[in-house]
Amino acid sequence: MRLRPISVQGANGEIRSVRPGEPWPAPYRGSRYTVRRGGGLTYVGWQRDPLSVRAEPYPRQLADTVRAVKGHNGSFRVTPHGAVITKVQRSGGTWWEPQYVGVYEDDLVFPGIDNAPATLTRGMYWTGLPFMHGEYWRVSPNPRLPNRLEWKSRGYVFSSTRRYPELFSACLDVRPSGGRIYITESECVWMNVPDADINPDHRTRFRRLQRSQLEDLKEARAYATLRLLRERIEATRGCRPLYVGRLAEFDHGGPPWTAFESDPPEDDGREA
Repeated sequence: MRLRPISVQGANGEIRSVRPGEPWPAPYRGSRYTVRRGGGLTYVGWQRDPLSVRAEPYPRQLADTVRAVKGHNGSFRVTPHGAVITKVQRSGGTWWEPQYVGVYEDDLVFPGIDNAPATLTRGMYWTGLPFMHGEYWRVSPNPRLPNRLEWKSRGYVFSSTRRYPELFSACLDVRPSGGRIYITESECVWMNVPDADINPDHRTRFRRLQRSQLEDLKEARAYATLRLLRERIEATRGCRPLYVGRLAEFDHGGPPWTAFESDPPEDDGREA
């Protein structure tokens, strides 16, 4: 992790330079991780009961900086723009203020799990962390906001500041009805797709790709990846986490920002 300023698009599209330790002026969203202590050791991990994995080797600078900003162990997020952010208690603990920590530089490595796969093709299983991983958005064939990504919180819908026609086309080509997509800190895009919603033009080819991929994972003894994949499919009642591509392949080549006018909207924290 690097301790340097980052440019952030905040309220009314204003571009701001934010330094480590300053308030985060955009929505508090991204992949969720935690600095924890257990068995006499401090570690950084990802968890969704009953699943948990630890980052190895221990990312000391990232963990120490998060703890210094928060004042204790706790959760933080990594955005698709590469920002490490966390929440800090204010006013005697009555409210939490999001703060910027630093720039993420592939600090987190989880044994047996590839969060930045380089060999996946569209329609293969997503092999990274399957829950709370990536900033979620929604694509829809509805022409109300053509080619603008959306996300919803507390009954309000927020859209991306820019249009993403190429990304839309790729996602709707996989799942014509649209749905949630996830954009990770490695700028990978994946989405959940029930079998019935897969584009009939690709269904046979995707299943062939997935069967071959599973055989390769078994041969490589990638047990952690296989377990997380099984847990994701079971938890979502048969939805398959499918890889779409990397942001560099689409449109502006980078992650979206949220359009909002005053205070940054809050992520409702729900996982689907």
